[in-house]
This record gives sequence, C-alpha cells and structure tokens, in this order.
Amino acid sequence: MPKPAKEVFISVELGAYVSSLEINHKHRRWINEMAENLLQNILVGERIKQSQIPRHYIEKYNVSNLYRYAHSEGYRSTYTLTEFSEYGVCPVILDLISHKEYNRIFRYV
Repeated sequence: MPKPAKEVFISVELGAYVSSLEINHKHRRWINEMAENLLQNILVGERIKQSQIPRHYIEKYNVSNLYRYAHSEGYRSTYTLTEFSEYGVCPVILDLISHKEYNRIFRYV
C-alpha cells in the first residue's frame, strides 16, 4: 500500500548540483522524477538494512534509515525518511552517484 509524502526535500549539496544543471539535463530530470515518485510513495526505494548503512551516511547526514533508488545508466540515489513537525515523515534525497561511486561507498569493490 503506497504511503504518500506531503513534501520531498533534497540535501544542500544535491540541491546546489541540480540547480547548476541545464533544465533538461538528464540528472535534473532523474531527481525530479524521483521526487515525483516519492510524493506518491515514500517506500518506492529499496530499504538498506541498518547494519549495512555505510559510515559515510551516518557521519555526513546522521541517518538512522537509508533507502536506495535506481536511475538509468546505473546511477543511484539514496534517501532517508525524516520526521518534520509541520509535514510528518518525509523523504530527503541525499545524493546522485554513479554505479562506481555507489560500489565504493558501500564497499562492494
């Protein structure tokens, strides 16, 4: 059963990156499509087990939950669900990374 979000947020770093792109750039489209999907269902991504959350995300974003979302061309995004007093539980998109970078962060290589 879908769980819609009242709002979708993005990290400061990702926001700066997306804002720097041309309006029709594929990365910008991917993040916008992801945000639309998350508005419909906050659980659209694949949940990462707590024990498998990389230290990178814990230290940088202080996350206690993490989801992965697959884009075209092997790119991935991660997002976390955060409680906001005015909106309730909402997704925060943290990044957009290549498959190679994803494997490095998650120590698959």
